[in-house]
Amino acid sequence: MKGLPVELPPSRADMEASRIIRRHATPIVERAGKALTFAADERPLLLGAVLYWLYSRTSGPPRRVHRADHMLACVALSAALPHLLKLIVNRERPDRKLMHGQPRHGIPHSGNPRDSFPSGHAMHLGAIAAALTRTASTTVAATGWAAALILSSTRLLLLAHYVSDVLSGLVIGAMIEGLVARFTRPQRTS
Repeated sequence: MKGLPVELPPSRADMEASRIIRRHATPIVERAGKALTFAADERPLLLGAVLYWLYSRTSGPPRRVHRADHMLACVALSAALPHLLKLIVNRERPDRKLMHGQPRHGIPHSGNPRDSFPSGHAMHLGAIAAALTRTASTTVAATGWAAALILSSTRLLLLAHYVSDVLSGLVIGAMIEGLVARFTRPQRTS
């Protein structure tokens, strides 16, 4: 694959948002962000999807089985795709780009230095929120999107990603869900 990886520099808006976050970083905020961001990591989300899938097989209507199949497929695909995209796209993480020789104020070293795009956490959350939009009540779907936005914003607080990484992750996650829905045909909760 000639020409890979693709270099993707952050935009001015990405850089400015990251600089603002850096100026307001504190150890307490960073520790809270680090704890919250774990909830959007692929491992607990995959575990939750597998447990829901297993639970769906033990009781309840066939509709629940279809929803569980759909959710597990969305989470599994959204867990795999970021790794592939990060092989193709090369973008330095904001904590590496902005923190040279400066006090970190609790900002941790994020994952691989050149794996900023896209945010895998946001991709998982976008896929799950979109699946809830398709299969759950309006209230549950709205709560899912609110949680997705809050949890994915922790990636910004930790300077692990730029705003465009997180927004792209949410959109790609929703696109994954749309693709999966073509094959799983989930049904909405009554």
